[in-house]
Amino acid sequence: MLDDIMLAVDNLTHQSARHGIKPGKVLLDNDDEWDGDPCSLVQDLVHLACDYIHKGDEKGDESADTGGAPLLYTISLKLFAIAHCFHPQDDAAVLCGMGQAVSDLGFCGEAVAILEQSLELNAEDHVTLLHLGTAYHDNGQLQDSVAMLEKGMFAAAKAGDHYHCSECLRKRGNAFEELGDFKAAAKNYAIGMEMEPAEAEFVSARAMCVKNLGQTNKATALLIKAKELYQQAGDEESAGHCVVEIEEIRNSKTKT
Repeated sequence: MLDDIMLAVDNLTHQSARHGIKPGKVLLDNDDEWDGDPCSLVQDLVHLACDYIHKGDEKGDESADTGGAPLLYTISLKLFAIAHCFHPQDDAAVLCGMGQAVSDLGFCGEAVAILEQSLELNAEDHVTLLHLGTAYHDNGQLQDSVAMLEKGMFAAAKAGDHYHCSECLRKRGNAFEELGDFKAAAKNYAIGMEMEPAEAEFVSARAMCVKNLGQTNKATALLIKAKELYQQAGDEESAGHCVVEIEEIRNSKTKT
Protein backbone atom coordinates (compact mmCIF):
# COMPACT_ATOMS: atom_id res chain seq x y z
CA MET A 1 0.00 0.00 0.00
CA LEU A 2 2.92 2.32 0.70
CA ASP A 3 4.11 1.97 -2.90
CA ASP A 4 0.64 2.90 -4.17
CA ILE A 5 0.62 5.99 -1.96
CA MET A 6 4.08 7.10 -3.11
CA LEU A 7 3.04 6.62 -6.75
CA ALA A 8 -0.10 8.72 -6.24
CA VAL A 9 1.87 11.48 -4.51
CA ASP A 10 4.53 11.42 -7.23
CA ASN A 11 1.84 11.81 -9.89
CA LEU A 12 0.38 14.82 -8.09
CA THR A 13 3.72 16.56 -7.53
CA HIS A 14 4.75 15.90 -11.14
CA GLN A 15 1.44 17.39 -12.27
CA SER A 16 2.26 20.66 -10.52
CA ALA A 17 5.95 20.53 -11.54
CA ARG A 18 4.87 20.67 -15.19
CA HIS A 19 3.56 24.14 -14.37
CA GLY A 20 6.75 25.16 -12.57
CA ILE A 21 5.34 24.62 -9.07
CA LYS A 22 7.37 22.56 -6.62
CA PRO A 23 6.54 21.90 -2.96
CA GLY A 24 8.86 23.12 -0.27
CA LYS A 25 8.28 19.92 1.69
CA VAL A 26 9.62 16.66 0.22
CA LEU A 27 7.86 13.45 1.17
CA LEU A 28 9.85 10.40 2.26
CA ASP A 29 11.93 9.26 -0.72
CA ASN A 30 12.10 5.55 0.01
CA ASP A 31 10.98 2.84 2.38
CA ASP A 32 14.28 2.90 4.29
CA GLU A 33 13.50 6.40 5.59
CA TRP A 34 10.07 5.35 6.82
CA ASP A 35 10.02 4.05 10.37
CA GLY A 36 6.84 1.96 9.92
CA ASP A 37 4.66 4.31 11.92
CA PRO A 38 1.56 5.24 9.85
CA CYS A 39 1.25 8.50 11.75
CA SER A 40 4.65 9.71 10.52
CA LEU A 41 3.65 9.21 6.88
CA VAL A 42 0.28 10.85 7.46
CA GLN A 43 2.01 13.84 9.03
CA ASP A 44 4.32 14.17 6.01
CA LEU A 45 1.33 14.01 3.67
CA VAL A 46 -0.46 16.68 5.70
CA HIS A 47 2.62 18.94 5.70
CA LEU A 48 2.98 18.51 1.94
CA ALA A 49 -0.71 19.25 1.40
CA CYS A 50 -0.49 22.37 3.58
CA ASP A 51 2.48 23.53 1.53
CA TYR A 52 0.33 23.38 -1.60
CA ILE A 53 -2.41 25.39 0.13
CA HIS A 54 0.11 28.10 1.04
CA LYS A 55 1.44 28.16 -2.52
CA GLY A 56 -2.13 28.40 -3.78
CA ASP A 57 -2.72 31.40 -1.52
CA GLU A 58 0.42 33.01 -2.96
CA LYS A 59 -0.79 32.39 -6.54
CA GLY A 60 -4.15 34.03 -5.96
CA ASP A 61 -6.55 34.00 -8.90
CA GLU A 62 -4.14 32.89 -11.62
CA SER A 63 -5.50 30.39 -14.11
CA ALA A 64 -5.20 26.70 -13.30
CA ASP A 65 -3.63 26.27 -16.76
CA THR A 66 -0.63 28.27 -15.59
CA GLY A 67 -0.25 26.50 -12.27
CA GLY A 68 -2.60 28.80 -10.42
CA ALA A 69 -4.45 28.47 -7.13
CA PRO A 70 -7.27 26.09 -8.26
CA LEU A 71 -4.74 23.47 -9.40
CA LEU A 72 -2.74 23.76 -6.17
CA TYR A 73 -5.82 23.57 -3.94
CA THR A 74 -7.00 20.50 -5.85
CA ILE A 75 -3.63 18.79 -5.41
CA SER A 76 -3.71 19.67 -1.72
CA LEU A 77 -7.18 18.18 -1.34
CA LYS A 78 -6.10 14.96 -3.04
CA LEU A 79 -3.09 14.70 -0.74
CA PHE A 80 -5.33 15.09 2.31
CA ALA A 81 -7.65 12.44 0.88
CA ILE A 82 -4.69 10.06 0.42
CA ALA A 83 -3.63 10.70 4.02
CA HIS A 84 -7.17 10.01 5.22
CA CYS A 85 -7.40 6.76 3.22
CA PHE A 86 -4.03 5.57 4.51
CA HIS A 87 -4.95 6.43 8.06
CA PRO A 88 -8.71 5.70 8.13
CA GLN A 89 -9.05 6.40 11.83
CA ASP A 90 -10.60 9.79 12.47
CA ASP A 91 -7.78 12.30 12.34
CA ALA A 92 -8.68 15.87 13.28
CA ALA A 93 -5.62 17.42 11.60
CA VAL A 94 -6.29 15.65 8.30
CA LEU A 95 -9.95 16.61 8.35
CA CYS A 96 -9.08 20.21 9.17
CA GLY A 97 -6.73 20.36 6.22
CA MET A 98 -9.28 18.76 3.91
CA GLY A 99 -11.88 21.27 5.05
CA GLN A 100 -9.53 24.17 4.37
CA ALA A 101 -8.71 22.89 0.87
CA VAL A 102 -12.38 22.32 0.05
CA SER A 103 -13.19 25.81 1.31
CA ASP A 104 -10.41 27.33 -0.81
CA LEU A 105 -11.94 25.61 -3.84
CA GLY A 106 -15.24 27.37 -3.10
CA PHE A 107 -17.28 24.46 -1.76
CA CYS A 108 -18.33 26.23 1.42
CA GLY A 109 -21.14 23.95 2.58
CA GLU A 110 -18.99 20.85 2.16
CA ALA A 111 -16.13 22.58 3.99
CA VAL A 112 -18.42 23.37 6.94
CA ALA A 113 -19.42 19.71 7.24
CA ILE A 114 -15.81 18.47 7.16
CA LEU A 115 -14.56 21.09 9.62
CA GLU A 116 -17.43 20.43 12.03
CA GLN A 117 -16.40 16.77 11.99
CA SER A 118 -12.81 17.77 12.72
CA LEU A 119 -13.93 19.99 15.60
CA GLU A 120 -15.87 17.11 17.16
CA LEU A 121 -12.55 15.29 17.45
CA ASN A 122 -10.61 18.25 18.85
CA ALA A 123 -12.94 20.92 20.23
CA GLU A 124 -10.13 23.18 21.50
CA ASP A 125 -8.06 23.34 18.31
CA HIS A 126 -7.83 27.05 17.48
CA VAL A 127 -6.77 26.43 13.86
CA THR A 128 -9.89 24.38 13.21
CA LEU A 129 -12.01 27.01 14.97
CA LEU A 130 -10.54 29.69 12.69
CA HIS A 131 -11.14 27.71 9.50
CA LEU A 132 -14.65 26.71 10.55
CA GLY A 133 -15.46 30.32 11.40
CA THR A 134 -14.16 31.32 7.97
CA ALA A 135 -16.19 28.59 6.27
CA TYR A 136 -19.33 29.71 8.11
CA HIS A 137 -18.69 33.25 6.86
CA ASP A 138 -18.19 32.13 3.27
CA ASN A 139 -21.34 30.00 3.53
CA GLY A 140 -23.40 33.01 4.62
CA GLN A 141 -23.71 31.89 8.26
CA LEU A 142 -22.46 35.16 9.71
CA GLN A 143 -23.75 34.76 13.27
CA ASP A 144 -22.21 31.29 13.46
CA SER A 145 -18.99 32.76 12.06
CA VAL A 146 -18.83 35.45 14.76
CA ALA A 147 -19.39 32.91 17.53
CA MET A 148 -16.85 30.40 16.18
CA LEU A 149 -14.18 33.03 15.56
CA GLU A 150 -14.60 34.29 19.13
CA LYS A 151 -13.91 30.76 20.38
CA GLY A 152 -10.92 30.58 18.06
CA MET A 153 -9.61 33.90 19.32
CA PHE A 154 -9.66 32.79 22.96
CA ALA A 155 -8.28 29.33 22.14
CA ALA A 156 -5.42 30.83 20.13
CA ALA A 157 -4.63 33.31 22.90
CA LYS A 158 -4.59 30.46 25.42
CA ALA A 159 -2.22 28.52 23.17
CA GLY A 160 0.03 31.57 22.77
CA ASP A 161 -0.58 31.63 19.01
CA HIS A 162 -0.47 35.35 18.24
CA TYR A 163 -0.90 34.93 14.47
CA HIS A 164 -4.11 32.88 14.56
CA CYS A 165 -5.55 35.04 17.32
CA SER A 166 -5.02 38.07 15.10
CA GLU A 167 -6.60 36.30 12.13
CA CYS A 168 -9.68 35.43 14.20
CA LEU A 169 -10.02 39.08 15.21
CA ARG A 170 -9.62 40.27 11.63
CA LYS A 171 -12.23 37.90 10.21
CA ARG A 172 -14.61 38.38 13.14
CA GLY A 173 -14.52 42.12 12.49
CA ASN A 174 -15.36 41.54 8.83
CA ALA A 175 -18.35 39.40 9.82
CA PHE A 176 -19.62 42.08 12.21
CA GLU A 177 -19.35 44.66 9.43
CA GLU A 178 -21.35 42.49 7.04
CA LEU A 179 -23.99 42.12 9.75
CA GLY A 180 -24.12 45.91 9.96
CA ASP A 181 -22.92 45.92 13.56
CA PHE A 182 -20.22 48.57 13.19
CA LYS A 183 -20.02 49.19 16.93
CA ALA A 184 -19.08 45.56 17.62
CA ALA A 185 -16.71 45.56 14.65
CA ALA A 186 -14.97 48.72 15.89
CA LYS A 187 -14.57 47.20 19.36
CA ASN A 188 -13.17 44.04 17.78
CA TYR A 189 -10.61 46.01 15.74
CA ALA A 190 -9.66 48.00 18.85
CA ILE A 191 -8.61 44.73 20.48
CA GLY A 192 -6.55 44.02 17.37
CA MET A 193 -4.88 47.43 17.68
CA GLU A 194 -3.89 46.62 21.26
CA MET A 195 -2.41 43.31 20.14
CA GLU A 196 -0.64 44.71 17.08
CA PRO A 197 -0.08 48.48 17.44
CA ALA A 198 1.87 48.63 14.18
CA GLU A 199 -0.77 46.81 12.11
CA ALA A 200 -2.33 49.48 9.90
CA GLU A 201 -5.15 47.22 8.73
CA PHE A 202 -6.76 47.10 12.17
CA VAL A 203 -6.50 50.90 12.46
CA SER A 204 -8.00 51.62 9.04
CA ALA A 205 -10.76 49.05 9.52
CA ARG A 206 -11.70 50.62 12.86
CA ALA A 207 -11.65 54.05 11.23
CA MET A 208 -14.21 52.99 8.63
CA CYS A 209 -16.45 51.50 11.32
CA VAL A 210 -16.50 54.66 13.44
CA LYS A 211 -17.07 56.67 10.26
CA ASN A 212 -20.18 54.58 9.61
CA LEU A 213 -21.23 55.33 13.19
CA GLY A 214 -21.02 59.07 12.43
CA GLN A 215 -17.89 59.68 14.53
CA THR A 216 -16.07 61.59 11.80
CA ASN A 217 -13.45 63.30 13.99
CA LYS A 218 -12.39 60.00 15.49
CA ALA A 219 -12.41 58.38 12.06
CA THR A 220 -10.15 61.13 10.69
CA ALA A 221 -7.65 60.71 13.52
CA LEU A 222 -7.56 56.95 12.98
CA LEU A 223 -7.15 57.34 9.22
CA ILE A 224 -4.21 59.69 9.73
CA LYS A 225 -2.62 57.13 12.03
CA ALA A 226 -3.32 54.32 9.55
CA LYS A 227 -1.79 56.36 6.71
CA GLU A 228 1.40 56.86 8.70
CA LEU A 229 1.60 53.14 9.52
CA TYR A 230 1.05 52.16 5.88
CA GLN A 231 3.78 54.61 4.82
CA GLN A 232 6.17 53.17 7.39
CA ALA A 233 5.47 49.72 5.92
CA GLY A 234 6.06 51.02 2.40
CA ASP A 235 2.44 50.51 1.33
CA GLU A 236 1.79 53.77 -0.49
CA GLU A 237 -1.32 52.47 -2.23
CA SER A 238 -3.15 51.80 1.04
CA ALA A 239 -1.86 55.09 2.44
CA GLY A 240 -3.39 56.79 -0.57
CA HIS A 241 -6.76 55.19 0.14
CA CYS A 242 -6.61 56.67 3.64
CA VAL A 243 -5.94 60.13 2.18
CA VAL A 244 -8.98 59.78 -0.08
CA GLU A 245 -11.17 58.84 2.90
CA ILE A 246 -9.85 61.77 4.94
CA GLU A 247 -10.63 64.20 2.12
CA GLU A 248 -14.09 62.70 1.71
CA ILE A 249 -14.84 63.29 5.40
CA ARG A 250 -13.52 66.88 5.23
CA ASN A 251 -15.54 67.61 2.08
CA SER A 252 -18.71 66.25 3.64
CA LYS A 253 -18.21 68.56 6.63
CA THR A 254 -17.69 71.54 4.33
CA LYS A 255 -20.94 70.84 2.49
CA THR A 256 -22.91 70.68 5.76
